[in-house]
Order: sequence, then C-alpha cells, then structure tokens
Amino acid sequence: QLSVTLAALVDVALGVMLIRWYAAGDGSPRTLPGALVATLLVLGISLVMGRADPRALAGGVYRTGSATLGEGVAIPYLKDGKTSTVAVVAGSNWHSITTNGKPDAAVNLDVDGEPADDEITMVLLGSLPLALHPKPEDIAVIGWGSGLSTHTLLGSAAPQRVDSIEIEPAMVEGSRLMMPRVFRAFDDPRSQLHIDDARTFFSTGRERYDVIVSEPSNPWVSGVGSLFTRQFYGFLGEHLEDDGILIQWVHIYELDNPLLATMLAALGQEFPHVDMYLANQGDLILAASRQPLLAPRFPAGPNLDYAIELARVGLGSAADYEVRRLGDRRLLDTLVRMTGAEPHDDFHPVVSLQAPRARFKNSSADWLLRLEAGGLPLLETIAGRRTVPAEAVLTDAEGSLSLLLAQEGRRARAAMTGAPIPGKIYELSLADAANELRQLSGADIAQRDEGRWLAAAGKVAEATLSEFSPAEAEGLWINPVWYHANEAPPSVRRVLQAYDATARRDYEAMQQSGLAALEALDPAIAPLLVREHMLVIARLGAIGQGDLEGSVAIEREFGRNVPGGGDAAYSFARGFLLAWADQGGDE
Repeated sequence: QLSVTLAALVDVALGVMLIRWYAAGDGSPRTLPGALVATLLVLGISLVMGRADPRALAGGVYRTGSATLGEGVAIPYLKDGKTSTVAVVAGSNWHSITTNGKPDAAVNLDVDGEPADDEITMVLLGSLPLALHPKPEDIAVIGWGSGLSTHTLLGSAAPQRVDSIEIEPAMVEGSRLMMPRVFRAFDDPRSQLHIDDARTFFSTGRERYDVIVSEPSNPWVSGVGSLFTRQFYGFLGEHLEDDGILIQWVHIYELDNPLLATMLAALGQEFPHVDMYLANQGDLILAASRQPLLAPRFPAGPNLDYAIELARVGLGSAADYEVRRLGDRRLLDTLVRMTGAEPHDDFHPVVSLQAPRARFKNSSADWLLRLEAGGLPLLETIAGRRTVPAEAVLTDAEGSLSLLLAQEGRRARAAMTGAPIPGKIYELSLADAANELRQLSGADIAQRDEGRWLAAAGKVAEATLSEFSPAEAEGLWINPVWYHANEAPPSVRRVLQAYDATARRDYEAMQQSGLAALEALDPAIAPLLVREHMLVIARLGAIGQGDLEGSVAIEREFGRNVPGGGDAAYSFARGFLLAWADQGGDE
C-alpha cells in the first residue's frame, strides 16, 4: 500500500509542478494552494480508509477465480517480503502459509485433530531420508515452508546438523505462528537456518551432506523453475556424499505429464538410481542417489513419541513407506520416453515458461496415478515395485491413493476367502462384486450368467491381483476357496486360469492363458475391462520371460479387437508397455 501511495504522490508532485507553471502564466495563484490541500486530504483518506482487505491480498485470485478468501478465516500475518508477499491464513484450528496467494503449507495446530492435507507430504519429506539412509547425520533442506519438514527430521536422534535454506525471511517469520507444532525447527540446537538463495548457499561453501531435501515452491512460481534443472541436480550431487541421497518434491497437480517428464529427465540424467513415492494424489517424492537405494525401514526406532507423531499422518511402520513406493528408475525412464521429453535445462527452461499455462488450465500429470490404480502387477513386473505383506499393519490415513488401494485389496480378499473383513469396503460396487462372484461361483455357472460372472471377477481382480504375493493369493485366485462350480462356460474357466497364473506370477502361463482367454471371450458378452485384463496379462507374461518383441506382437495382433481410449481403463498402460519394450526393458 505504501509503495502505491508513494507512486501516486510522485504523480501528484508532477501535477503540482504543471499547475504552478500554468498558474504563473494565467494569473491564478489560488490554484496551487487548493491543489495542495486536496492532495493532503486525499492522502489522509487513502491511508486511513484505502487499506486493501487482507483476505483479498492473500486470496490468490489468479488460481481460484475468487477475489477474496471466505468470511470464516483470519489473516494474522501479512507482509510484503523481499521476494514475495507472505501471508498466514488461519481457520478454526489450522494455519496455512501462502506465497503470493498460493498456499505452500497447511498445518493443523491441534495435534489431536485430523492432519491437514499437506502434513503427510511434509512429514514424508522429513522422515523418508531417515528411512532410506543408513546414517543420515548431515542434512540440508531447501525451502522452509511451515518448518514441519525440518521439525520432522529433528525428531530423530540420527541427524547431527540440519541446514535449512530459505530465500524469503518473511516465510520464516510467518511460520512462527505454526508453533508449537514446529518447535524443533526453531529451538533444536542442531537446526541452522540460512536466509539465502539455494544456489548461492551451496556455491559459497564446500559442505557435503548425507541427505539434501529439496522442497521449493511450485516451478511456475517466478524463479523456482531453476531448482528443477539438470544443472542444479548436478550441482547438488557435488554436495552429496558418495552414498548421499537427494529427496525431491514434485507436485503433479497444476502440471501436465510432458512437463513432469521434463523434470524427471533432468533428475535421471544426474542420478542413476531413482525411486518414486506417491505421498498423496497431488504430491510425488523422488529419492535419488548414485548408489542403489535400500528398502525403507521405520525411522522412529524406540522413540515412542516420534513414532506417534509419524503415525498421526499414516506413517506408523516400514510398510506404510513401502506401500507408497511406485517403482524404480525404469518407471522414470519409460515416462520420459513416452513424451520424448528433453531434460529441463537452465538454457532451455521449458518448465518455467510452460508451467504457468498448465496451472491456468488446471492440468494434472495423472499418468502415475493411472498406473497405480491399474490393478495388475505391471509396476512389479517392469519397475521393481514390491508387494507389502498382507500381515503387515497399515496405518489409516486420508488422502493416500496407494494406501486406499492396499486396504481395499485386503478387504476384498477377506470377503472372498471368508475371513473377517477389517472394516468396511469403501467402494460399495466392489463389495457388491465380491458378493455376486461368490454367489455365482457357489454352484455350476449357467451360460446366461457368463457376463455377470466376468464383470464381478474383473472388479475383484482389479482390486487384488497386484496387492498380494503368490503365497498370499492362495485361496483367493490360487486354488480359490470360493469357487465350487464343476461346469462353467469356457470363457469363465480361461479367465480364471489367467488370473491364477497372474497371482502365481507364472509368466509363461500368463502369456498362454491370457491369449487363450482372449480367443474365448465374446466381445458382445465379456466386459471391456476383462478383455483388457487378458491382453495386458498376456503382454506382461511375455515381458516377464524377456520377450519384449513378443509383447509388442501380442498388442498388434490382439489389441485391434480390444478398443482403447474412452472408457478403456488400460489404454495408457498398453501404451506404457509399448514404450517400455521399445527402450529395451531393463537395458
């Protein structure tokens, strides 16, 4: 407001000079005093009554289309910093810190209440390096936000030093309103805050770290895109120990798949080992290293208070980390190949230039979500994903697609095998499908029930096939305890054989039974989902045997009779497998 007022006064001063000049020529000396009086009057009114509503200044109209925030929020902090306008938006029991109207972090101040949506991402960013690195003593964090990631890192006794780098002092000042939820970030002697640009900070020192956590703002924010380039990743690599790990946050909302692939390509060019973790349906976390990455372990150890803090957001065991892991470097390479993306580069900053358009269009980089929700063991076959043991306890949490799918699979398995169901099945159509499949399979299956049986079986298979190891699929798809039919249409028997082969991860049998089922299925009766299942199962079988050309040949021969696009759930997966085979698979 003062800047605008000062600019207006400069304009007024020019007007007064012009008035004085003209007044001297026409003999009207009273004009100048009147102008000065009017100026002082308007200045006083503007300073008293012209203050903009803080809810409008923090509203982020360019993102939401709304000129102001709702009536139920307060703005306890608002400051024009040296790089941005920082505000703290307060609700009934939560605070959100924003940059130029864009929320960067939200925290529920009531530790006994439900965590805010952002908390799982920030806590995962702070605890994943502790779960992956055997000895994470020296850690750097790029980006302060609410301070919760730094606070989470310091919950463990393992870090000896945590250097947090934040370019905007107002961000740190505003985050103090998150206290006491982030007290370790401010009070722990191991926490060192540096107000600096990240590139400058690392350039002016020769420090090397066991872990660097990079969680800047979104790359469409001015200046932030440079923190997602191959040069910056190479630069960070020079400041990591030989076994060091880079933990990189990337949003997949307000972004499109080619731009995400561009940033993935930049990271992959500098680090040979990359694992992908899905924090929720909008945030991706990448773990990158020059050494092979370990399976995550539970980072809290015997620290009960820290364990409770992690469990509050759904991270109560090593299984909670593993279930969010999508796959390894092969997944990254295939996504990059599908788009033909070049690595994001300081000299070709396509993300900085094009991300604002993706934000304006409200795009979503949804390919990873579609692969995660696919239901068949595609990521296990081609990207090294590991199944979480059925006996491992998963902590309930909101917002995690990976967790929801795992829980649904466990409940569907229990419903089919007659075991006690741990809670209700969230998706009623899945519960209905499990009931119908058991009922139809309780006796011989009539020809008229063929379509109903296939539809129910496809729904249950979608929820379970990728979630369980062969030993855990016993009684479900392997020697199914729910199947009592002596007589059934050929399509039913062959689909059941294909699901059995998939559950056993018998790749040769997957290819053979998948192709046999495709030949037996009548497109007029069999649901498209089941026909796509058989096609993808046959192709995964070929891939599992190392026959990449065979997988492509199956798509060319049989794919023409299995429509893609539209409502087809596996159109993207089929294209993904073509790209994976085209790059030589593991090679």
